[in-house]
Amino acid sequence: MIRFLGLRGVAFIILVGMALTTGTAHAATHDTLWGGAERWVGHSPDEALGAGKTTLFNLPEIADALPRMLTPLKRARFVSYSQAEKVMQVGQFLVITKCDPRDCEGGSAVVIIDTQSANIWFVLKANDAQDVSRCWIGTENYRVLPGALQSLFNVD
Repeated sequence: MIRFLGLRGVAFIILVGMALTTGTAHAATHDTLWGGAERWVGHSPDEALGAGKTTLFNLPEIADALPRMLTPLKRARFVSYSQAEKVMQVGQFLVITKCDPRDCEGGSAVVIIDTQSANIWFVLKANDAQDVSRCWIGTENYRVLPGALQSLFNVD
């Protein structure tokens, strides 16, 4: 085979094989990091997608983050926000917004998932007659997010 292809041809085949294998490994890691959450871009997070017909927040990779990051009270509030917008993608980030269907201005949540890393952020917002509170909870400080995402959520 070396005589047929020559040394350059064999080297080329090895390099192409390595590139394809590396790309496949990277794609598999990328898809499994958040359980293929990118499939929900343009869909409601409550829509059942994929072979297992699951919702975005029922993916084990995301469902496991909820109890680790949110207190029981915050988790209950987050789960109660049953009205969701379609999942958006902003660069490498997935942005999911949910709110209380009876009062979206009164209570809402935003989830930001970094598809390139294991980072996830929850932004819980509550409005009442006297105050607006915003609570960021994340695997990293929210200041590592691009300015466009920070300003999107009126972060100082």
